[in-house]
Amino acid sequence: MIFIKAISEHDQTMLEVVEYEYDMLLLSAEKITNNITIIETNLFIESFLLHARNLICFLEAIGQKDDIMITDFENVKGESIIPIYLKLDKNIKKVINKHCQHLSKERLKRKFTWDINGIKKEILAGMTQFYSNLSKS
Repeated sequence: MIFIKAISEHDQTMLEVVEYEYDMLLLSAEKITNNITIIETNLFIESFLLHARNLICFLEAIGQKDDIMITDFENVKGESIIPIYLKLDKNIKKVINKHCQHLSKERLKRKFTWDINGIKKEILAGMTQFYSNLSKS
C-alpha cells in the first residue's frame, strides 16, 4: 500500500522549506487560545512543538547529514551562516520527541507545561538573526 504522494509544486528550495516551518510555528502558536477545546489545544500544541523542534535543529545546525541547516545558507559575505544557539532548555528537543513521537509510559508519570510564548520568542529571535544575515542572492 502507498500512503504518500509527492507534491512537486511546493517547497522547491531549502528556503521555502524553512519558511514553511516558520509559518506553521507562528500559525499553530496563534491558534492556541482559551476559546478552543482541549483536543484542539493539544492539536495546536503538538503542531507547534513539531515545528519548534525542526527550527531549533535548523538554527543550531544539529541533525542528520541530509537535514537542511542554517550552515547550508550563505551570509552577505558569501560564507556559511554560523549556527545560532538558542537560550532554551538543553533537553527541549529530547522532551519534544518523547512527547510527540512516542507512546511512552513516561507520559503517564510526567506531564509538561509548555512555555509556548517563551519558546516562540526565542525561535523568532533566532529566525530574525538568520534572515538579517541571509544573502539576498
